[in-house]
Amino acid sequence: MSLNNLQKSFKDAATSQNTKQFLETYLPYETEEAQERFAIYQNNIMATLAGVLASTFPACEKLVGEDFFRHKAYKFIENNLPQQAPLFKYGEGFIGYFDAIGRENNYAYWGEVAAYEWAQHGCYYGIDAETLSPQDLASFDETSFGKLVVKLAPAVQLLKTSYNIQNIIDVVTEKSCVNEEGFQITKTHDHYLFYPTEIKVGVNKVDKLFFKALQTLQDTPCSFETLAAMFAGQEDEAVFASFITVLFDKKLLIRM
Repeated sequence: MSLNNLQKSFKDAATSQNTKQFLETYLPYETEEAQERFAIYQNNIMATLAGVLASTFPACEKLVGEDFFRHKAYKFIENNLPQQAPLFKYGEGFIGYFDAIGRENNYAYWGEVAAYEWAQHGCYYGIDAETLSPQDLASFDETSFGKLVVKLAPAVQLLKTSYNIQNIIDVVTEKSCVNEEGFQITKTHDHYLFYPTEIKVGVNKVDKLFFKALQTLQDTPCSFETLAAMFAGQEDEAVFASFITVLFDKKLLIRM
């Protein structure tokens, strides 16, 4: 058997409860003792991946308690192993999984807590890019600025929520023991912008029009003439100017 096949067989056995065939093939002379030793690898892999999920979704873990979170994390891992080597990319599928658990228990906001934390995580580990700064803004004349084609930097994340997720996470993060009596759950329909800063991830709530324009910039490159058209119906011209200021001050854009 080739090394590649051996490695794949080891991985398949170490990440499942079905180790019998692997042990019979490679360690036919050992039974119980081999299984006990092999269980060490299985436990290490599961504990490591559960730890990755806990570090990515700390508010989720605190919200439901460590024991409950780890139990559900193990169940998730069994059917959702990492598909890429960098473990910071692991966990996006946990959002839907945690959302389903919440809805089963009549907590419809759990999935949004997970989505908020994943957006923070994605922004923190996002791809570095050379962004446009306020100094760049000052260098364009009116004509060249209008035709400038830009897009949101890859690390920038956007999230729309139904509940007051930021308030919930703030309370959960501050308290050592959490229960629903400690915070109020309300439907607020918020729009969040996550962006990199020098030391942490910045988070701002933005209005619906700003969010729609940001989504356009995230989906496809466009010019400032196109963006201006989105704000044409606003009575106050300062609204578009304010949007431009946010884009450059927070260094959200890359030039295409």
